[in-house]
Amino acid sequence: AIIGLNQALRQNANQQQLYDFMTGTLQGKIVYELLTFRGNHKPNGCPFLPQLLPEGATRLAVGHTPSDSVRLLCSQNFLALDSALGRWFRNSGNDYCPGHRHQTS
Repeated sequence: AIIGLNQALRQNANQQQLYDFMTGTLQGKIVYELLTFRGNHKPNGCPFLPQLLPEGATRLAVGHTPSDSVRLLCSQNFLALDSALGRWFRNSGNDYCPGHRHQTS
């Protein structure tokens, strides 16, 4: 099922088709829900985590979840990560997660 969703998204991931795909097709609505689901970030979300994992997977890592640190939830099987934690991002002017900066000529 995931392979089919990935293929459908790839086929429609362009400016002309993406909106119609995401709002007008069942596959698009499923992809949108997967991309925007925030239920596992809530205390009562952990019981649903096993249903989201493909066979053989034991953990789920998601990005674009701003915070000062990585959050491990659901018995450390749900990882909330963010690119803002990276040194490059901090050093490039991100005030949310400041890092050490130095100016070069």
